[in-house]
Amino acid sequence: MRDSDTTTEEHSYQPTLSRRGFLRAAAVGTGAAAVGTGGIATQTQRAQAIGPAILLAYPAATTIATLATATVVGQHFLGGGESVDPQEVNDTAVAQSTWEISTSVSEGRSTFIEELRHEYGIGEEVDALSTSHGAAMWSALETSVARSRVDGDTKTAAVDDARDALNQYAGNSVWNNIDRWNKFWTAMGPAVGKSISGEGVVTPANGAFTALEDSSQTAIDPAAVEPLVEIDGKTYVWADSLDGPNVDLPNWLDLTAVAGENSDVNADDLYVTRVVVDGSVVDILDPTTSTVINATHPDYGTQTLADAGLYATLVDITRTLRNDLSAGLTDTVDAIYEQFDIGERSPSDIISAQGMLQEFDGGDQLTEQEAVAGLVARGYALPSDLQNPVTVNHPDLEGETSGWLFVDSPKTLKLTGGTTVPSSDYEMAYIVYDSAVDGATKTAMLSGTSDLQIVEYAGEKRTQLDFREEDTATYERYIYILEDHDKLSPDAAATLQVSDSEGSATYAASLLESPGTDAPSGTVYQLPIDSGDGGLDGTSGTPIESVELVEGLTIEDRSTSFVSDPTSPTKSNERVDQMLAEWEEIREQLDGLDGAGGGGGSSDDGLGLGSIAALVAGGGILAYILNGGGGR
Repeated sequence: MRDSDTTTEEHSYQPTLSRRGFLRAAAVGTGAAAVGTGGIATQTQRAQAIGPAILLAYPAATTIATLATATVVGQHFLGGGESVDPQEVNDTAVAQSTWEISTSVSEGRSTFIEELRHEYGIGEEVDALSTSHGAAMWSALETSVARSRVDGDTKTAAVDDARDALNQYAGNSVWNNIDRWNKFWTAMGPAVGKSISGEGVVTPANGAFTALEDSSQTAIDPAAVEPLVEIDGKTYVWADSLDGPNVDLPNWLDLTAVAGENSDVNADDLYVTRVVVDGSVVDILDPTTSTVINATHPDYGTQTLADAGLYATLVDITRTLRNDLSAGLTDTVDAIYEQFDIGERSPSDIISAQGMLQEFDGGDQLTEQEAVAGLVARGYALPSDLQNPVTVNHPDLEGETSGWLFVDSPKTLKLTGGTTVPSSDYEMAYIVYDSAVDGATKTAMLSGTSDLQIVEYAGEKRTQLDFREEDTATYERYIYILEDHDKLSPDAAATLQVSDSEGSATYAASLLESPGTDAPSGTVYQLPIDSGDGGLDGTSGTPIESVELVEGLTIEDRSTSFVSDPTSPTKSNERVDQMLAEWEEIREQLDGLDGAGGGGGSSDDGLGLGSIAALVAGGGILAYILNGGGGR
């Protein structure tokens, strides 16, 4: 649950090393809460100074290798009376240490990359504007127009302000992805340096690291860059200032706005990391970049560490969407003003929704209310019950974890203890829980590549039903439900658990049928035995022993709260109304419930693209939501 390409020693995305030694907050900048609700707000964190040792990462690798050498010598070279080859000892030690650095940095990478792809819609057949990233960008624009209307501004002024808001959101999004790329190279400096010198295990998937001085990029003056990995007087990895002569940024990307009002972080402190592979510069500001960086160890195999092409795609998606929205901005403002004029939209609703979201911001300590409100703002449907936690198990967790579950699924889920949500039924999930270690509220992202086990739902209710089964072997076996219940219907948020002496099976309420002509008198519903999930054999003749109505947790499919076309006033109005109602429910149901969920957890905590540490430091849940969250 972290940006594995940019792991720090605290396992957060928070610090970014500028070329002058400053730390940059992960939650910088502007964004929008969700389509139809977001506002524009700048969230920055005071930069912290760090020592120059990180900048001089390659020399520090010697110490790492030395420490590793003692272990390697003791384990592999001092037994059996064999002679010791010092060079072999050193090579083995460095290979081991650089592998350990690499795998530590890349831990959890696949989960985080999956989330990035999901948020930006990479590899999905979805319009860019309908992704979380696109919807948030639209909301930044839309909210600016709403504020302009409330302030009585002309359409011309509204266009100017909306373009500023659009540029600021897009600029911060571009910077955040440059930031992640920079952190990877900061963390990998020692391993890369040793690998370039022929001792480590870090290498491009295709090709080899080469020096800038030996490359074909004569337009880049080595004297005008700051080396991050330098060997024998030649530069292999370097920091290129974003406001320097080697970087061509679009005019709309205002580095001063990205740096914000933080006195410790100046626009000329911002940089992009570059490296040369086979004589060509790897530049994530170039959408054609595609280099993959791997770690390859003779004993452990190959592990992908970073994909420059992914970061280049993220930057390009932002740039393209910003340009598309900016090109038609005058018409967009005219259309939104007209919606306000004829009453299709209300600017006060958009702004009041943002104000209500701010009520959840607890500042220095994340609460269940904040985390849940943030996920609702991103378009996740509110579970049917916030009073009782659900206990789940998933490979992304260290064990069974109890809390509030949010699932991005293409269909409505009805969850009961002992059931499993297969990976085919959801794309991603989050659980908000209280840590069993320190009681702090945390979140964990659960990848949709693995099944999600529902261990227990504390609010589950079971009711024994009177039934009769068809005893004629020539017909399909049916269970006839002989009593009615207010939760029993084909569209009910409940399931049926049917048991015989050989086991049990779960049946969705949607499988219930109206009584047929052969049904016994008094039948309310009939249920085909062969239709269950779990394998009750309708032809076995084994008598049914019990039928239970199980009332579980219902999670609506995300499309019910997803604005597929954020420019549609009808859909946006529905989204605003739903979100306001859900936030009110959150405030009522979660009031005073601190500590209700807990236990288990993940090895790290993450809510979307930032860690809890970054959220708190950057201004709480709003720093997260306003930094790119949105309805998808």
